[in-house]
Amino acid sequence: MRYLPHALLLFAGLAAAQTGAGTFTGPVAGYVFDRGAHALRPIVGIPGSASVGSPMDAGYTFNAAYVAPRQDSFAGVSTDGATHLFSITAAGLKENAVDGLMASATRVTFSPNGTSAALYANGQAQIITGLPGAPAIVASVSLGEINQRGARKLPPAMAVSDDGAYLLSTATGIVQLAGKDGVVRPVMKAGADAVLAFAPNSHDAAIAARGTGAVLIRDVAGTAAQQPLASDGPAFNATAGIAFSADASHVFLASASQQAVISFDLSGNQSSIACNCAPAELTSMGSSFRLTELSSDPLWLLDAGAAGPRVVFVPALRATQAAQ
Repeated sequence: MRYLPHALLLFAGLAAAQTGAGTFTGPVAGYVFDRGAHALRPIVGIPGSASVGSPMDAGYTFNAAYVAPRQDSFAGVSTDGATHLFSITAAGLKENAVDGLMASATRVTFSPNGTSAALYANGQAQIITGLPGAPAIVASVSLGEINQRGARKLPPAMAVSDDGAYLLSTATGIVQLAGKDGVVRPVMKAGADAVLAFAPNSHDAAIAARGTGAVLIRDVAGTAAQQPLASDGPAFNATAGIAFSADASHVFLASASQQAVISFDLSGNQSSIACNCAPAELTSMGSSFRLTELSSDPLWLLDAGAAGPRVVFVPALRATQAAQ
């Protein structure tokens, strides 16, 4: 294990960005991967009033990086294909060595509270528990056939429970469940491009797909009782992600086809929150969810904090920032 300096100090549940001279520039709402810089950047400020900060030096050049929902750990795939796990602490970035960690992961999914994660590559998945500070591999699972769109093979959508006991994933036309014993069994049929999520500290799950609509599954590994949340409709023509609110009272669906986030309560009531974007993901980031990747366009977020769900943006990188 080693500690690497970076430009962030945690403060009161948020982070505060530092410059090289040690002056604070404000709280940090989360992190986003910059493909051009091959590094993570902090989102400095609070949702609705934030900017993208300078690249963080983790000691590696990354092809991909994935940050846990509580912003206390991340997984990075370096340019040599190795996968690295880090804790984000007040002292800096602490790399946590894990023997046998999957190389060249093409998807990394964290559990709702970030205590577990699932890595995927070439039809195989690893389940990691003990995050952020003491990660360990607890299961390796063969997921079999993966989705295809045209001639391009896609990594499956995945969701892992906070206790690391179960992994949901998509195969062609079905949602399947795997346990630590490696046994994989079907849960339900689902339409194309299904998206999946576990509820925090629970084995309840939500699934949405074109042709399926949105479904809540209670105790997916046990009774697996299905409760429809919404019937199929235009919002499901292109789903980008699904997630539970922190208190598990609502389910959020990012819809690229509707350019909106749909909020369902568990009684099936719903509302739509418009976005001046086509959401590409729904990635938990503290009290917010990131809807798009870092690019020359603004970065869009769903702010799910106490003020109520709203869509806000972070201004795009200036040319001088992108060149850093």
